[in-house]
Amino acid sequence: MDAVFGPGQFLNEVIWQRTGAHNSAGRYGRATDTLLFYARSASHTWNAVYTPYAPEYIEERYHYKDSDGRLFWPNQVTGAGI
Repeated sequence: MDAVFGPGQFLNEVIWQRTGAHNSAGRYGRATDTLLFYARSASHTWNAVYTPYAPEYIEERYHYKDSDGRLFWPNQVTGAGI
């Protein structure tokens, strides 16, 4: 991407966890995707996109509260399979 846009146009790296950690035979399992964010010029527009969680999703996963009363999901550190 540096060759296409130039190293000065790199803005950010986003790492998205798509699954809990797991092993694959002979190596660490792939649990994340990486997005590289570049702009064509210094004058770019950022449009933030927000999607609220469905109530069923929150009810299914978020059972724990922190000291401030906020819900959280203690995602697994290990798991079987790919």
